[in-house]
Amino acid sequence: MKVLNFQFENSLSLLKHIENNAFQTEKNLLVQFFDGRNDEYLFGEMSRQLFSLLPNATILGVTTAGEILDGKMLENSVLISFCAFSHTKLIPLSSPTCDFNGGKSIGKKLPKKHVKVAIFFSEGLKGKPEYFLHGVDSVCKDLIIAGGAAADYERFSKTLISLNGEVFSNGVVGVAFDNATLKIQNQWKLNWNPIGKPMVITKVQDNTIFELDSRPICEVIRHYFGDDIVANLPSSIVKFPLIKTENGVNIARAPIAITEGALVFGGNFAIGDKVRFGIANIDAIIENNDSILLQKPEVFWIYSCMGCKAFAGKILENEFHICNVLDTTSGFFSYGEFFKTPQSTQMLNLTTTILALSEQEHMETLPALKVIQLDEKHQNIAVMSRLTNAIVDELEHTIKTLDAYKIALDANSIVSKTNTKGIITYVNDLFVKISGYTREELIGRSHRIIRHPDMHSSTFQDMWQTITKGKIWQGMITNRTKSGEAYHVDTTIVPLFDENKNIIEFISTRNDLTKIITQQQQIQKQTTDALTNLPNRIKLFDDLASSSNPIIALVNIDSFGEINRFYGFESGNTMLKEFANTLPKMLPSSSYKLYKLDADNFVILNDGEKTELFCKTIEHIIQQIHAHQFLSELQGISARISVGIANKKAQILSRAEEALKQARLKNCDWFLSSEKEEAIYLQNFHMLSTLKNAIENDRIVPYYQAIVNVKTKCTTKYESLIRLIDENGKVYTPYFFLEVAKKSKYYPTLTRIMIEKTLYDFASREEDIAINLSVEDIEDKETVAFIKNAIINFEEPSRITFELTETEAIQDYLTITTFIKTVKELGVKIAIDDFGSGYSNFAYLAQFNADVLKIDGTIIKEIAVDNNSYQIAATIHDFAKRLGMQTVAEFVFNQAIDEIVKELNIDFAQGYYHAEPVPVEKLPL
Repeated sequence: MKVLNFQFENSLSLLKHIENNAFQTEKNLLVQFFDGRNDEYLFGEMSRQLFSLLPNATILGVTTAGEILDGKMLENSVLISFCAFSHTKLIPLSSPTCDFNGGKSIGKKLPKKHVKVAIFFSEGLKGKPEYFLHGVDSVCKDLIIAGGAAADYERFSKTLISLNGEVFSNGVVGVAFDNATLKIQNQWKLNWNPIGKPMVITKVQDNTIFELDSRPICEVIRHYFGDDIVANLPSSIVKFPLIKTENGVNIARAPIAITEGALVFGGNFAIGDKVRFGIANIDAIIENNDSILLQKPEVFWIYSCMGCKAFAGKILENEFHICNVLDTTSGFFSYGEFFKTPQSTQMLNLTTTILALSEQEHMETLPALKVIQLDEKHQNIAVMSRLTNAIVDELEHTIKTLDAYKIALDANSIVSKTNTKGIITYVNDLFVKISGYTREELIGRSHRIIRHPDMHSSTFQDMWQTITKGKIWQGMITNRTKSGEAYHVDTTIVPLFDENKNIIEFISTRNDLTKIITQQQQIQKQTTDALTNLPNRIKLFDDLASSSNPIIALVNIDSFGEINRFYGFESGNTMLKEFANTLPKMLPSSSYKLYKLDADNFVILNDGEKTELFCKTIEHIIQQIHAHQFLSELQGISARISVGIANKKAQILSRAEEALKQARLKNCDWFLSSEKEEAIYLQNFHMLSTLKNAIENDRIVPYYQAIVNVKTKCTTKYESLIRLIDENGKVYTPYFFLEVAKKSKYYPTLTRIMIEKTLYDFASREEDIAINLSVEDIEDKETVAFIKNAIINFEEPSRITFELTETEAIQDYLTITTFIKTVKELGVKIAIDDFGSGYSNFAYLAQFNADVLKIDGTIIKEIAVDNNSYQIAATIHDFAKRLGMQTVAEFVFNQAIDEIVKELNIDFAQGYYHAEPVPVEKLPL
């Protein structure tokens, strides 16, 4: 074996190296060149020059983030490595795609008998190297793999690879070594330690992380590292990767790109993965005890990570110290290192990997290495690293202790945490179990979600005043489960402080006393008022808990205290009994129930009655009561009543009490609690103002989502989706404003804006475009006239598809069918949107003569896990095909769904798996 590594100076010196070593005559010559110049033209020239000089060699090239020669680090240079094998056949490899199928395809081409090792270089930014490696591994389980992903000095712009003179900006190139007796040594070292608390990945797609612990990842990075780091992502954070543990092995993942609100990493993650930030262990790099080869090879290549270089600098040369026992070595810094671990083939980050080969039968044992002494600057870095890792060890011990306490607490207590605004940030499993809510339903809400209406607001006022003063609150609380059942807890709430003694959150622990209290209540419970024989407060709350849509009237006798004072308490009691006997006779039906509460308060309950009718009934009862004479033995007295009405189940009695107060304040007989209606009105009014402002300032814009051909994977059409951008740049989907628009004068304007802007955007493009229309649009004569004119003025009407929203109840079929016939005669296509939801009707599909049927996303998103959804989708598709319609699967958000859509032979797929909606300027040209 003949080996030569040198730094490229010029073409003349390159030619001399080749001629002096007679490489032109070598039959099994491997040439690797590592190019750090970041110049696409020069990279191509180097590829072609080497291939013209050595047409029989296997020549691999890769762009880098730094080069390694004889154990030293270089930058912005070109290193060329020659290795002429005597008994090893070289097999050049390439794949146009860096994915699982590309890896599987390469693996199938390799002879299984004598090939034990391969080197691969992938493009470093756009592909999926981890999937590629798994694809190779699925076919070649025992193949040792080395190499890495191309880099571009943290520009994260464009990386290149080459094979035998041809340059690629996608895919993978490589070489396999065919020799049954080839000696192979490969090792890897991650000298990075995890630091800080474990974080759970809560939103991710392949190698793109959106959320950690349900917080946007950029917010998490800002919290730990500051605004400067966030402003310069991803290069600013590569030194501090995310570390996860797989099969007991720590694997680091460094970021390689940033998208809107997310970071793209050099390897995949899954929802639920626990990760921590990593920091370099300089001592481990210096000592490098477990990276030493035992025997001296003939050739030695190093593939390390640019994140290691960025943090450790020259210290990293200690990891390359082994190179000094050889005559020469070479390698480069990558965006991800390829390695065969005992468990699987992995793409690694922040590691130093080595591949050493020898054709010799007997190999020389290597001597022990001496640790290189560091200069003052790097000694200081080492000391800081040592301090950090010592602190990390102490924190690890503290965290483990706290985790043990947490396990003990969680096993016996109901635990939650809230922020200083009372919003729930954590609940344990017992909380979820007793409340009946899911963790997702609880996080982000206040404890009002479980507050029982029987609990008086004064309890919570006292609680809040106590804990906001930094004191511990203890007390008994009755809560309500999701199903409406009451449960009782002995509660302790403790404020937690920061180093400045500011409250940062509250932690609550509760013990479930429901069984004990229920037993006490069974003994003491009386469901009937002793004076009037009416159901009492306890019965009222039992009935409210089992009701679906309750509405109540809280009735109070005005100035009842005066009656007691003038006529005595006995007469007051008599009047209450007479009132209790009279009022039921005025109720219109048995669906109205009467209850006696404390003092002179009564409640009328109905479950399901419409508010307007209930209020009219109460008004009629008030008139009858005011006309009635009570206490006839005292020659009769008149009684006036005031009534508060509430129709929201949550805290319904409290709402009725507030409404009663309003009735007295407004000097009216009755008042309806309208808190919800007022809140909705204010919200709608604000959105209406935002909508008006957006229209006036041209901030209604179309976003376009690709509709992908399932068979070809090509995007030949897009759907136009409306978006509203407010004055602060916030983007609203139609969920927030479309219903408000439909109830205002602005809705036709939105339709016309969308049609005008969409057709303008696609006038100069080649793809088809789909535009949504509603029944309201088709029934509006001016809008229809506008649509016809827009079609006529569009050069290629055949590229337009109008999607009719299928979920709307259609009353006037003639108007719809007439419109469809008119626009189809003008050349456009018709699609039925959201088929399978709402008012799905197979019968009218034939009447509409549609060209395309879009299967509703609520069906498609379940087809991978629910057989009924699968069968429904298959039936809809089959029916559409019988009518000659194309089909589109909506809401395709992952690979599993996409595969089943393909299996069902559905024509097109649309969803976040393929593309998110984007403005026109972000569409591919």
